[in-house]
Amino acid sequence: AAARTPRGETDLAATYAVPISGQFGLPAAPRPEGEGPLVFGGFLVDPEVAADALPMDRLRGAVLLLRWGPAPGATGQTPPRWMLPALIGPGSPLAAILFVAEGDLEQGWSYASRLAASGSIGTLRPAGTPSGGPAVFLVSPEGAERLIGRSLDGARQPMTGLGTFRYELRET
Repeated sequence: AAARTPRGETDLAATYAVPISGQFGLPAAPRPEGEGPLVFGGFLVDPEVAADALPMDRLRGAVLLLRWGPAPGATGQTPPRWMLPALIGPGSPLAAILFVAEGDLEQGWSYASRLAASGSIGTLRPAGTPSGGPAVFLVSPEGAERLIGRSLDGARQPMTGLGTFRYELRET
């Protein structure tokens, strides 16, 4: 995976991004390659960001970089900004979704990066099966910071105009 940002080309490789489509109960990636404009969505749950700050219709064909879980100050009463099935399911408007491997996803990063390094991670949709949803990746916090061009500390508001993200999934 790679991104073309205003700061130049960034190769994410397995150091910063690991494909997890078809793993952990996620749908398999419908296509072996894709690209789209990179959009930072902030946290999935955030009381300081309006639900309509980045509506679904503006995500068509985009690659969404999303911080998993609740932002500081969120409570059990704070609704998610998007419903997860709408982001990762067959009807998703996204080309791909990148979850930042922080909080609850940190252990997933450790496991998935080891699988990817060994070539044991299966992400492609088998021929003849229905399309799943967008390609799904875990991105290290360092990789996310490279993509947005700033620290994740305090990064909550949506950002557009970040460049283009492209991926190619290969059988190993």
